[in-house]
Amino acid sequence: MMRTMELQISETLFQRIEQAARLAGVSTVDFMLQLVRRSLREWTTAELEQQEIEAYKRQPVQPGEFDGWESEQAWGKP
Repeated sequence: MMRTMELQISETLFQRIEQAARLAGVSTVDFMLQLVRRSLREWTTAELEQQEIEAYKRQPVQPGEFDGWESEQAWGKP
């Protein structure tokens, strides 16, 4: 199901969006949808990163907690 959304933006911003869409070779609507999708992905990533930061604040890494993984990280000499 698709929904319609009405959006009011300044003439200057609209012209910039039209120009960018032309350069990208897509319609203005497709360009806007791409921007919204990208923004939501970035927002989701930032939100997950913030949740991880908060989790580590609540339960900090303990000394030696990841020592057993050090050998797994060793790449050796080229």
